[in-house]
Amino acid sequence: MRFSITTLGCKVNSYESNYYKEQLEKHGHQLVESTDPCDVCIINTCTVTNTAAAKSRQKIHSLKKSHPNALIVVVGCYVQHANQTERENLDVDLIIGANHKNELVQRIEELLKEHVRKDLVEDIRNFTSFEEMPIHVYESKHRAFLKIEDGCNQFCSYCAIPYARGRQRSLSKEKVIEIAQSLSDKGHYEIVLTGIHTGRYQDGDTTLAKLLKELLEKTNERVQYRISSIEITEVDDELIELMKQTTRICHHLHIPIQSGCNETLQRMNR
Repeated sequence: MRFSITTLGCKVNSYESNYYKEQLEKHGHQLVESTDPCDVCIINTCTVTNTAAAKSRQKIHSLKKSHPNALIVVVGCYVQHANQTERENLDVDLIIGANHKNELVQRIEELLKEHVRKDLVEDIRNFTSFEEMPIHVYESKHRAFLKIEDGCNQFCSYCAIPYARGRQRSLSKEKVIEIAQSLSDKGHYEIVLTGIHTGRYQDGDTTLAKLLKELLEKTNERVQYRISSIEITEVDDELIELMKQTTRICHHLHIPIQSGCNETLQRMNR
């Protein structure tokens, strides 16, 4: 089976698309460009804003038109946030929202056999546990990404992410360390910790700073860590002190700032 993956939106979507690629190739399927003939077109969608949702719809319709004989699989934030009528109007073969993503290969293989259209979108309030999607090796031998968190509790006035990905949930500390060790063993010496709200990582009493401390202790001393993005309110003294003590945590923080105006920030619920 030949498949293509089209990814819209954030770095977490890119991470998840890499996971789909790795899993499909493990099952003997072949990745091709979205412009090439293929049996399955996968569209990993975004809905953080109305513009992002519109781009997702446009891409779905475009790929349906250019690949009339392919099965169309739509996954991710846009279809999770869309209502049932909107999803039905897409007229696609398989829809997976914010849950069951780690079943994508199984669901596609079922679709190839049964040719029965399915919509697997569930109520976002049901998602309370972190869905593991580990990537074991990257084509870039140096840098790897490790998704440690998903969801958001912020409910900014302009953003649909809490409704599309659900509330905050984190990968267990033990699993993070296990995956980091595996990536290190395969020669990846820069690991980027990523998530929708990475700075809100929490596993019991383990915060992001405490997780980083354990990662430094339990992985090869050649491995460096980078934080993909973090809110300014989550950069605490413990994290700053840890970064000062070691060069193994990259001395760089990507901090989003929507406005310098307090009144505007209040309207944004920032």
